[in-house]
Amino acid sequence: MRVVVVGGGIFGQVVAWRLARRGVEVTLLEAVAAASGDSGSGDRSRVIRAMYGERRFVECGAEGLRLFTAWSQELGVRLAETTGVLYLDRDDEAPEHRAFAEALDRGMTHLAELGEPFEVMSPGAVAARWSGLDARGLRRAILEPGGGFAWAARATRAIGRASIAAGAQQRAGRAISVQTAGGAASGVVAELANGERVELAADVVVVAAGLAGIGLVRPYLAAPVDVRRIPHFTTYWDVPEADAAALSLGTLPVWAELGAGLYGFPDDGESGFKIAWHRPRWGDDGGAEGPPEDFDGLRAAVAERFPALRSARLRSVYRCAYDATTDESFLVGEAPGARGLWLVGGMSGHGFKHGPALGESVAQAIVGEPTLVDLAQHALPSSGEAPR
Repeated sequence: MRVVVVGGGIFGQVVAWRLARRGVEVTLLEAVAAASGDSGSGDRSRVIRAMYGERRFVECGAEGLRLFTAWSQELGVRLAETTGVLYLDRDDEAPEHRAFAEALDRGMTHLAELGEPFEVMSPGAVAARWSGLDARGLRRAILEPGGGFAWAARATRAIGRASIAAGAQQRAGRAISVQTAGGAASGVVAELANGERVELAADVVVVAAGLAGIGLVRPYLAAPVDVRRIPHFTTYWDVPEADAAALSLGTLPVWAELGAGLYGFPDDGESGFKIAWHRPRWGDDGGAEGPPEDFDGLRAAVAERFPALRSARLRSVYRCAYDATTDESFLVGEAPGARGLWLVGGMSGHGFKHGPALGESVAQAIVGEPTLVDLAQHALPSSGEAPR
C-alpha cells in the first residue's frame, strides 16, 4: 500500500509515523517544515487535557495524554509535561461564566464515568496551594492532575524524525490537487520546493493541511463544510525574579479560566510565563477574527488572577492561525466522493492534544485495524447535513 500524507503538522506526522511503523510505504508532503514558525503545531507549547463538556473529546483527550507519555518513553524525547490543568470557575452569573461552569459539570461526569482523576477545590484550598494565584471571586476550581502541556514544535518534529527512521519519505512542497481514478484516490499533484511539478502516486491520500487541505478535498465532499481561519497569538512574559518561582514549571499547573476567555502556562525557565486569550470571534460578514493584539489589556486581565503580571514585561509573541469549524467539531473521515481520500481537518485551536489519538486511529483505519477512538463521531457530513 502506498499512502501520501499532505501536511506536516501534528496530525500528518502522527499518521505518517504510525503507518510507516506498520510497514506502509508513506510519503509526507509539507510546504515549509514540520511545525513551521507560523503553523498551529509550531508554538513552544500547547495544552493537553481530557476535561471537556463533550464525551467524544474527553475520550480522545484522555487517550492523547496516555500516548504523549508512552511515546516520550519510546522516542527518548520529552514530548509533554504533566503539570496538571487547573480550571478556574468564577462566581459570576454572566452567560459566558455559566456556560463554562456547565461544561465543567458535564466534563466531570464524563471523567468519572471513564475513571479519569480530578479534584474539586475550594477557593481557600487554591489560595493555600498556589501562592501566586489570587483566588478571590472564584466559586471553585477543578484540578485535572493528568493534564499539562505538550512541547508542541518539539513533539511534532520528534515524531517526524521517527517517521523517517521508520521508512517514511518526507518531501518539501505543496499539494496542488488530489488525483482520482475510478472513484478512488490515485495520488497528488505537487509542486516541490525546487519548482518541479510531480505526481505522487498513491492508493490512499490523507489530507491534514488545515484550510488549504479543505480546498483540496472539497470537490469530493457530499455536503459543504464551514472551516474558517481565525488569527491567534500567544504571549510570553518576563516576571521579576522575586515572584517568578510561584509561577514556574514544577510549582504552578497550566490554568484555564475560559469563562473570562483566558488561559496560561507556568514559566518553563526559558520562554517566560505564557498567557493568551481564548476568544475566537465569528463576524457578521461570515469572517473569523481573533482577539485584538492589546498586550497591555491582556496582561491587565490576567493580573487580576496572577498579580505578579502587573510588573512583568512582554518577552515574545507567537502568531499563527486556527483553522476551525464554527462549533469546534473535527472533520475526520473518508471523503464520500473518492474512496481512499481522507480528510483530517477543522481541528486547529483545541486540536493539538487530540493529534496522537486521532492520528493513530486514522492509521489503524487505513490498514483495517480496530481504532483507538471511534472516528464515526468525527465523520464528514453526509448530503443534507448543515455545514460545520
